[in-house]
Amino acid sequence: MKFSQKQIAINGLLINYYVREGKFPALIFLHGWRSESSVWFSSLENFDAENSIYCLDLPGFGKSELPREPYGVENYSDIVSGFITKLGLEKVVIIGHSFGGRVTIKLASKQPGFLRGIILVDSAGFIDRTLSNKLKRIIAKPLRPIFKLKPLHGIRKSIYRLIGSGDYVATPLLRETYLKVIGEDLSEDMKRINIPTMIIWGAQDKDTPVKWAHNMINIIKNSKLVILKGAGHFSFLDKKEEFSKSLAGFLSEL
Repeated sequence: MKFSQKQIAINGLLINYYVREGKFPALIFLHGWRSESSVWFSSLENFDAENSIYCLDLPGFGKSELPREPYGVENYSDIVSGFITKLGLEKVVIIGHSFGGRVTIKLASKQPGFLRGIILVDSAGFIDRTLSNKLKRIIAKPLRPIFKLKPLHGIRKSIYRLIGSGDYVATPLLRETYLKVIGEDLSEDMKRINIPTMIIWGAQDKDTPVKWAHNMINIIKNSKLVILKGAGHFSFLDKKEEFSKSLAGFLSEL
């Protein structure tokens, strides 16, 4: 499958994307945190549907510009909405993985007329209230001012990794954005979604646990769940053929 690389200005930011022109409904793929649009390419190699396909680099990732201020999920959803509107796309299906799923949920909750359906792939959307996550937050916050002391500069990253805050360390220019994003529970947004929704999940996902998939299907109306056995958090890469079949099946029912 051949894609053309393009860029477009949305809300003052230069957004990079890849497109294969085709028929409606247009498919828009949103990547996860610390990822980029090209992550979808290999899973689409054998997807032979004639739909238009767009893969976006969300602000701060891939070849898109960094936000000029800390972004929340709402800001990212506005970027995607602006992209769809500016290109004049109709009957859109958004496929969002992990963090991209958060953005998809937020956008779908606004019930825009251009959305035909959504697919949430190992999606984030709930606040991780486990003890380990609470400890990360408790430990990380007091450490930040302490790290201003010069003798501790060299061990800062080692300590963050030790407490499991790898995402925080790996995206230093998006740290405040990261904290805003993970601190938002989208349960109420899920309740407002009223378009066809497919939830695809890896049975061995350790980043967004399968129990979240079952929570989502109980909250989101008109949704159905597909569990991919043997797949982890990147289920669309672990089980490419099964993912493509699920995607094609969903589109055939719209």
